[in-house]
Amino acid sequence: MAFSGASPERHHVLLTDDDEQFASRAAALLDVDPISTNVLATVLAGTRTGCPQPEGSFWVLVEDAAGRPVGAALCTAGFPPFLAAMPDGAAALIAAALHRAGHEVPGVRGDAAATSAFATRWASLTGRTAERTAAEAVHLLGTPVPPVGVPGDARPTTPVDSELAAAWYAAFEVEAHPGEPAPDPDTLRQRTSLFVARSRTGRVLLWVDGGVPVSLAGWQVPAGPAERAIGRVGPVFTPAEHRRRGYAAAVTWAATQAVLGTGAAGVMLYTDLANPTSRGVYARLGYRPVSEAANWTFHTPG
Repeated sequence: MAFSGASPERHHVLLTDDDEQFASRAAALLDVDPISTNVLATVLAGTRTGCPQPEGSFWVLVEDAAGRPVGAALCTAGFPPFLAAMPDGAAALIAAALHRAGHEVPGVRGDAAATSAFATRWASLTGRTAERTAAEAVHLLGTPVPPVGVPGDARPTTPVDSELAAAWYAAFEVEAHPGEPAPDPDTLRQRTSLFVARSRTGRVLLWVDGGVPVSLAGWQVPAGPAERAIGRVGPVFTPAEHRRRGYAAAVTWAATQAVLGTGAAGVMLYTDLANPTSRGVYARLGYRPVSEAANWTFHTPG
């Protein structure tokens, strides 16, 4: 699938399900902005290591008149579009291109300013109302500070852990943003199956205490030269019965070390601004906020 359109400002919008086409044309943007494009870059890396996107997924790229990439987004089937940082005009062009191509968009997530511009344009095009249902902080690891005195050890998940990984990820999806509508059962199953596939690559860790899994953290690293790569930790989930014992900090630390072990230049993660507990955990490990992200949900009036 490919669709393109030109704006009055002579920008060009490309929608494509060709991973390599997107990687080639977006390379300069992914390289210059490794933090806000991190989700795009890690998903792109996953498509090359046995974790392809589900059918119906596609990429979006905005290029200026000279062919330089100025904005990018990922539309994974079952998820709202994810937008990297970009000029407001580029985000509005993406909204217009998706609307023109007939795509149904239940919401948008990603860079705070870009999603706000997208939401404003989408509301004007569709007559829907836009509600910001989550505000997030983007954190980058500064000076690492390991947790102390947490019993247990980390290990990668294996195929034997698939049922546990599925159950915990489904619980994470429901809990992660309490202000957002819960995903419908089919969507939740699709998202969960993607995570289970990822858990079989060794990039999901369990913290195990006394032989019992008590917490989970995923990690990912973009493709390309390690010395310029920014890895990402997430999701992190601890079942209610195992909380307040330091397990989340311990498994996050283990995932952080796994990223650094690849030679990556840095590590980042997202936190919900409405959850001071998790933000405190990550701050004590050495993570510091560097930017903001947001999730928006669109509603039909009445």
